[in-house]
Amino acid sequence: MRVLLALLGMCSCASGLKYSVDENVVANVAPADRRDVQAAQSELQAAYGERQKAEAELAQTQTLLHAAEVDRKQAAADADHALDAQKAAEQSHDINHMNTANRNKEVAAAGQRAAEAKVAWLEKKERAARGALAAADRRVAAAQARYELEKARVCQARGIKPSSDFQLNHFETQYEQAAGEYQAAKNDADAAATDAGGVERDWKEVAKRYQEMKGGN
Repeated sequence: MRVLLALLGMCSCASGLKYSVDENVVANVAPADRRDVQAAQSELQAAYGERQKAEAELAQTQTLLHAAEVDRKQAAADADHALDAQKAAEQSHDINHMNTANRNKEVAAAGQRAAEAKVAWLEKKERAARGALAAADRRVAAAQARYELEKARVCQARGIKPSSDFQLNHFETQYEQAAGEYQAAKNDADAAATDAGGVERDWKEVAKRYQEMKGGN
Protein backbone atom coordinates (compact mmCIF):
# COMPACT_ATOMS: atom_id res chain seq x y z
CA MET A 1 0.00 0.00 0.00
CA ARG A 2 2.78 2.41 0.90
CA VAL A 3 4.54 1.56 -2.37
CA LEU A 4 1.38 2.45 -4.29
CA LEU A 5 0.96 5.69 -2.38
CA ALA A 6 4.57 6.61 -3.08
CA LEU A 7 4.07 5.88 -6.77
CA LEU A 8 0.97 8.04 -6.88
CA GLY A 9 2.86 10.79 -5.13
CA MET A 10 5.62 10.71 -7.73
CA CYS A 11 3.04 10.75 -10.52
CA SER A 12 1.44 13.83 -9.02
CA CYS A 13 4.76 15.62 -9.12
CA ALA A 14 5.47 14.43 -12.65
CA SER A 15 2.08 15.67 -13.82
CA GLY A 16 3.09 19.25 -13.12
CA LEU A 17 0.48 19.88 -10.43
CA LYS A 18 1.27 23.01 -8.49
CA TYR A 19 -0.46 21.93 -5.30
CA SER A 20 -0.06 18.55 -3.65
CA VAL A 21 -0.21 16.99 -0.18
CA ASP A 22 2.51 14.64 1.00
CA GLU A 23 1.18 11.12 1.47
CA ASN A 24 2.66 10.88 4.97
CA VAL A 25 0.48 13.75 6.16
CA VAL A 26 -2.72 11.71 5.78
CA ALA A 27 -1.23 8.21 6.15
CA ASN A 28 -2.31 7.89 9.80
CA VAL A 29 -5.82 9.27 9.32
CA ALA A 30 -8.53 6.68 10.05
CA PRO A 31 -9.71 4.80 6.92
CA ALA A 32 -13.27 5.99 7.51
CA ASP A 33 -12.06 9.57 7.15
CA ARG A 34 -10.14 8.75 3.97
CA ARG A 35 -12.96 7.16 1.96
CA ASP A 36 -13.02 9.98 -0.58
CA VAL A 37 -9.24 9.83 -0.86
CA GLN A 38 -9.47 6.11 -1.60
CA ALA A 39 -12.23 6.71 -4.15
CA ALA A 40 -10.07 9.30 -5.88
CA GLN A 41 -7.18 6.85 -5.83
CA SER A 42 -9.37 4.24 -7.56
CA GLU A 43 -10.37 6.80 -10.18
CA LEU A 44 -6.71 7.59 -10.76
CA GLN A 45 -5.90 3.92 -11.30
CA ALA A 46 -8.81 3.66 -13.76
CA ALA A 47 -7.51 6.72 -15.60
CA TYR A 48 -4.09 5.10 -15.95
CA GLY A 49 -5.79 2.01 -17.36
CA GLU A 50 -7.70 4.08 -19.90
CA ARG A 51 -4.49 5.77 -21.01
CA GLN A 52 -2.78 2.42 -21.54
CA LYS A 53 -5.76 1.26 -23.59
CA ALA A 54 -5.68 4.46 -25.67
CA GLU A 55 -1.96 4.04 -26.33
CA ALA A 56 -2.54 0.46 -27.53
CA GLU A 57 -5.45 1.54 -29.73
CA LEU A 58 -3.36 4.24 -31.38
CA ALA A 59 -0.49 1.84 -32.05
CA GLN A 60 -2.86 -0.74 -33.55
CA THR A 61 -4.55 1.87 -35.75
CA GLN A 62 -1.19 3.11 -37.03
CA THR A 63 -0.25 -0.47 -37.95
CA LEU A 64 -3.52 -0.93 -39.83
CA LEU A 65 -3.07 2.39 -41.59
CA HIS A 66 0.41 1.47 -42.76
CA ALA A 67 -0.87 -1.84 -44.16
CA ALA A 68 -3.78 -0.07 -45.88
CA GLU A 69 -1.40 2.40 -47.51
CA VAL A 70 0.59 -0.51 -48.93
CA ASP A 71 -2.64 -2.09 -50.20
CA ARG A 72 -3.69 1.22 -51.77
CA LYS A 73 -0.43 1.41 -53.68
CA GLN A 74 -0.91 -2.14 -54.97
CA ALA A 75 -4.53 -1.45 -55.89
CA ALA A 76 -3.45 1.59 -57.92
CA ALA A 77 -0.88 -0.54 -59.75
CA ASP A 78 -3.52 -3.21 -60.43
CA ALA A 79 -5.88 -0.57 -61.81
CA ASP A 80 -3.17 0.80 -64.11
CA HIS A 81 -2.35 -2.71 -65.31
CA ALA A 82 -6.03 -3.46 -65.98
CA LEU A 83 -6.36 -0.22 -67.94
CA ASP A 84 -3.35 -1.10 -70.09
CA ALA A 85 -4.80 -4.55 -70.68
CA GLN A 86 -8.14 -3.04 -71.68
CA LYS A 87 -6.46 -0.75 -74.21
CA ALA A 88 -4.53 -3.70 -75.64
CA ALA A 89 -7.74 -5.72 -75.90
CA GLU A 90 -9.36 -3.00 -77.96
CA GLN A 91 -6.59 -3.40 -80.52
CA SER A 92 -7.33 -7.11 -80.83
CA HIS A 93 -10.94 -6.52 -82.01
CA ASP A 94 -11.84 -9.72 -80.17
CA ILE A 95 -15.24 -9.08 -78.57
CA ASN A 96 -14.83 -11.69 -75.82
CA HIS A 97 -11.35 -10.46 -75.01
CA MET A 98 -12.54 -6.85 -74.95
CA ASN A 99 -15.49 -7.67 -72.68
CA THR A 100 -13.26 -9.52 -70.23
CA ALA A 101 -10.72 -6.72 -70.23
CA ASN A 102 -13.42 -4.09 -69.69
CA ARG A 103 -14.83 -6.09 -66.82
CA ASN A 104 -11.41 -6.51 -65.24
CA LYS A 105 -10.77 -2.80 -65.56
CA GLU A 106 -14.04 -1.97 -63.77
CA VAL A 107 -13.29 -4.44 -60.96
CA ALA A 108 -9.75 -3.11 -60.54
CA ALA A 109 -11.05 0.47 -60.43
CA ALA A 110 -13.56 -0.55 -57.77
CA GLY A 111 -10.73 -2.19 -55.82
CA GLN A 112 -8.74 1.01 -56.00
CA ARG A 113 -11.70 3.03 -54.72
CA ALA A 114 -12.15 0.57 -51.86
CA ALA A 115 -8.45 0.78 -50.95
CA GLU A 116 -8.54 4.57 -51.02
CA ALA A 117 -11.69 4.63 -48.89
CA LYS A 118 -10.05 2.35 -46.33
CA VAL A 119 -7.03 4.63 -46.03
CA ALA A 120 -9.35 7.64 -45.65
CA TRP A 121 -11.18 5.86 -42.83
CA LEU A 122 -8.02 4.77 -41.02
CA GLU A 123 -6.57 8.28 -41.28
CA LYS A 124 -9.69 9.53 -39.53
CA LYS A 125 -9.48 6.69 -37.03
CA GLU A 126 -5.87 7.53 -36.27
CA ARG A 127 -6.85 11.14 -35.65
CA ALA A 128 -9.62 9.94 -33.34
CA ALA A 129 -7.19 7.62 -31.55
CA ARG A 130 -4.79 10.51 -31.01
CA GLY A 131 -7.68 12.53 -29.61
CA ALA A 132 -8.66 9.67 -27.31
CA LEU A 133 -5.08 9.46 -26.03
CA ALA A 134 -5.01 13.21 -25.42
CA ALA A 135 -8.30 12.93 -23.52
CA ALA A 136 -6.92 10.01 -21.52
CA ASP A 137 -3.90 12.10 -20.56
CA ARG A 138 -6.19 14.89 -19.41
CA ARG A 139 -8.28 12.38 -17.45
CA VAL A 140 -5.15 11.26 -15.62
CA ALA A 141 -4.30 14.88 -14.83
CA ALA A 142 -7.85 15.52 -13.58
CA ALA A 143 -7.78 12.36 -11.47
CA GLN A 144 -4.45 13.36 -9.97
CA ALA A 145 -5.83 16.82 -9.16
CA ARG A 146 -8.89 15.25 -7.52
CA TYR A 147 -6.67 12.91 -5.52
CA GLU A 148 -4.71 15.89 -4.18
CA LEU A 149 -7.95 17.76 -3.50
CA GLU A 150 -9.39 14.93 -1.42
CA LYS A 151 -6.22 14.74 0.66
CA ALA A 152 -6.41 18.50 1.13
CA ARG A 153 -10.03 18.18 2.28
CA VAL A 154 -9.00 15.63 4.89
CA CYS A 155 -6.36 18.05 6.12
CA GLN A 156 -8.88 20.89 6.24
CA ALA A 157 -11.41 18.79 8.15
CA ARG A 158 -8.86 17.61 10.73
CA GLY A 159 -7.07 20.91 11.15
CA ILE A 160 -3.88 19.63 9.58
CA LYS A 161 -1.66 22.19 7.87
CA PRO A 162 0.55 20.29 5.38
CA SER A 163 2.41 23.46 4.36
CA SER A 164 2.74 27.02 5.53
CA ASP A 165 0.76 28.37 2.55
CA PHE A 166 -1.92 25.67 2.58
CA GLN A 167 -5.32 26.84 1.32
CA LEU A 168 -8.07 24.44 0.26
CA ASN A 169 -9.35 26.75 -2.47
CA HIS A 170 -6.03 26.35 -4.30
CA PHE A 171 -6.70 22.63 -4.63
CA GLU A 172 -10.31 23.21 -5.63
CA THR A 173 -9.30 25.62 -8.40
CA GLN A 174 -6.58 23.25 -9.56
CA TYR A 175 -9.07 20.39 -9.85
CA GLU A 176 -11.72 22.51 -11.58
CA GLN A 177 -9.22 23.59 -14.21
CA ALA A 178 -7.97 20.04 -14.80
CA ALA A 179 -11.53 18.69 -14.98
CA GLY A 180 -12.47 21.38 -17.49
CA GLU A 181 -9.48 20.57 -19.67
CA TYR A 182 -10.38 16.89 -19.57
CA GLN A 183 -13.97 17.55 -20.57
CA ALA A 184 -12.86 19.74 -23.48
CA ALA A 185 -10.41 17.07 -24.68
CA LYS A 186 -13.09 14.38 -24.32
CA ASN A 187 -15.54 16.44 -26.38
CA ASP A 188 -12.93 16.79 -29.13
CA ALA A 189 -12.18 13.06 -29.01
CA ASP A 190 -15.86 12.15 -29.18
CA ALA A 191 -16.34 14.42 -32.20
CA ALA A 192 -13.34 12.85 -33.95
CA ALA A 193 -14.67 9.36 -33.22
CA THR A 194 -18.06 10.27 -34.67
CA ASP A 195 -16.37 11.65 -37.78
CA ALA A 196 -14.33 8.47 -38.15
CA GLY A 197 -17.46 6.37 -37.75
CA GLY A 198 -19.09 8.11 -40.70
CA VAL A 199 -16.06 7.55 -42.92
CA GLU A 200 -15.94 3.91 -41.83
CA ARG A 201 -19.50 3.42 -43.03
CA ASP A 202 -18.54 4.97 -46.39
CA TRP A 203 -15.59 2.59 -46.70
CA LYS A 204 -17.73 -0.45 -45.89
CA GLU A 205 -20.23 0.49 -48.60
CA VAL A 206 -17.50 0.93 -51.20
CA ALA A 207 -15.80 -2.31 -50.09
CA LYS A 208 -19.10 -4.18 -50.30
CA ARG A 209 -19.66 -3.01 -53.89
CA TYR A 210 -16.13 -4.06 -54.78
CA GLN A 211 -16.62 -7.54 -53.32
CA GLU A 212 -19.90 -7.90 -55.22
CA MET A 213 -18.21 -6.93 -58.49
CA LYS A 214 -15.25 -9.16 -57.76
CA GLY A 215 -17.52 -12.10 -56.96
CA GLY A 216 -19.38 -11.71 -60.22
CA ASN A 217 -16.24 -11.40 -62.27
